Amino acid sequence: MQDWSHLRHHAALDVSLMRARYVRHAYPRHSHEYYVICLIDEGHQSFTLKGAKHVTPPGGLIFINPNVTHTGEPADGQGFRMRTIYPTTDLMESAMVEVTGRRPARVSAHTGLSARTGGWRLPDDGAER
Repeated sequence: MQDWSHLRHHAALDVSLMRARYVRHAYPRHSHEYYVICLIDEGHQSFTLKGAKHVTPPGGLIFINPNVTHTGEPADGQGFRMRTIYPTTDLMESAMVEVTGRRPARVSAHTGLSARTGGWRLPDDGAER
């Protein structure tokens, strides 16, 4: 199987979207100025973050904060297929306001979460919603 990727940018939202299939391609250590939210559609993806290796299974989600150094590669010779959205910090803050009705002191997310299911977590301030 051949590696491929398609990246497009939604100018009105200032967000990039990528679909890719990687069997051989590996991203070396790098970081982004925006969030990474990635769904693994098939295969197993591997990444290193803060010195720890993580493997994400099919249906797994990956959340990475801006400016966090990480890698990305196939976990095995079968490769993986993924869909990724790269929202800016401004877009994430706007989404948090829409969801909660208030502007957070900071957007809180796991630095690098690889899970079958997962999601954004707001700090628990004890307020009823």
